[in-house]
Amino acid sequence: MVSPLLFIIFLNEYITMLKENSKGKGIQIESITEVQTLLNIHIHLNQQLREKARYTSVLENKMLNIYSQCKSLVVQESYIASIHNIQLVRSLFLFRCSGHCLAIETGRWSNIPMTERICNYCNLTNTSMIEDEKHFLYDCFLYMDLRKKYLGDLTLVGDVCIGMSQICESKHAWRLALYIYHGMKKRASVMLL
Repeated sequence: MVSPLLFIIFLNEYITMLKENSKGKGIQIESITEVQTLLNIHIHLNQQLREKARYTSVLENKMLNIYSQCKSLVVQESYIASIHNIQLVRSLFLFRCSGHCLAIETGRWSNIPMTERICNYCNLTNTSMIEDEKHFLYDCFLYMDLRKKYLGDLTLVGDVCIGMSQICESKHAWRLALYIYHGMKKRASVMLL
């Protein structure tokens, strides 16, 4: 396969040569226009490939584990427009992008092995659970009251990302955002004790 850069250089040279040879010879301008169109299409396709490669590298980043499992397209999420409280949008956004202070992230900052990134609250109750997004949403007893209050009949079944993605795309995204916002506040207050 020809390198995209070499192809672009070749087409530019070809266009220049056609323009020079067409002077005074009655060569139709359409042929030059067609080559320029082909060049523009090729440039556009290369930009799309670069964007896809960049997005793939983001998805492979361990820090963005939850995000990479939830997100498949690079588009603005519907919850951003449907939730009118900026604090709630921010809470949901940061949670999805691993921009939170759960042990799964803070342990990564300190190079603590993943198996040792334990939920402090559950550790007090002699149940050593890794404090990740799934634990925060589904399992931790600290948030049981909030889960009932804000999520109620919403089910986060199976994979945390499938449940979160379905809720974020629905009219109930604000409920998940409220849960995350109040859950993080409660976590911060308990961790201070």
